[in-house]
Amino acid sequence: MPLIYDYLDYRVFLRDVCEWLRTHSRGFSFRKFAMDAGLSSPSYLKMVMDGDRGLTPNSIGKFAKALKLKRHEERFFEDLVNFTQAKSHDEKNRYYKKLTTSKRYIKVRHLENDHFEYFSKWYYAVIREMVTLPNFKEDPVWIAKKLKPGITVTEAKATIDLLLRLGLLSRSENGKMIQTDKSVATADEVKSLALGNFHREMIHKAAEAVTNNKARHRSISSLTVALSRDKFNEVKGRINEFRKELRAMLEECDGPQAVYQINFQLFHLTEVHDEA
Repeated sequence: MPLIYDYLDYRVFLRDVCEWLRTHSRGFSFRKFAMDAGLSSPSYLKMVMDGDRGLTPNSIGKFAKALKLKRHEERFFEDLVNFTQAKSHDEKNRYYKKLTTSKRYIKVRHLENDHFEYFSKWYYAVIREMVTLPNFKEDPVWIAKKLKPGITVTEAKATIDLLLRLGLLSRSENGKMIQTDKSVATADEVKSLALGNFHREMIHKAAEAVTNNKARHRSISSLTVALSRDKFNEVKGRINEFRKELRAMLEECDGPQAVYQINFQLFHLTEVHDEA
């Protein structure tokens, strides 16, 4: 049967389990599952898998019973349900941390937590870019002092270790630390959560820059406009294209002197009615 520790969405787990049971267990049906779980509706499992219904604390235990989960699997399943159904970003972060304390999860997805960690601190990406500076020193004391705001020497050393472990930094033949072309790849559920954390941190840094950075060392501007849905999509597309063009141009930068953050934001300030 599919291993629950391979999943970060309990609905995907349920769908894969049902597919496995249809092949390996005679007589499996939604009605039989409902009987085993003590559910009144034989269609409840399908509605949950399709996202039309959620699981409650009471039904989590019933599903675990019908799935014949072991005690440690049942605890993980409960956290998995809470993670999938979390309404806020903070709540999702809290349940993700609970999931990643499981030794069995760590054994199955040992790099997942490192990938999540990469986006959780603003200075990880900054230090990766600092390596390209001509005067870069692989010295945690030097790195810690160069960042604005500064970080601790311990944090600087831990960052170097993480970037090397993820393969985002490597060493040249002469031992010099260099960037690699490797990207951070992880499950969609983790990527969405981690990127949300990263963007919030960088937007917060942008707000601090208004006060802390001299005008000649920053460029912050904005527009407040009324848009149609079509025009919104056009603007969003133009921003994405410009970001790609800018990235390509900046890759040819010779002799960088400092690391900068470039943010792009487009968000609504009045109510939006999503079209069906």
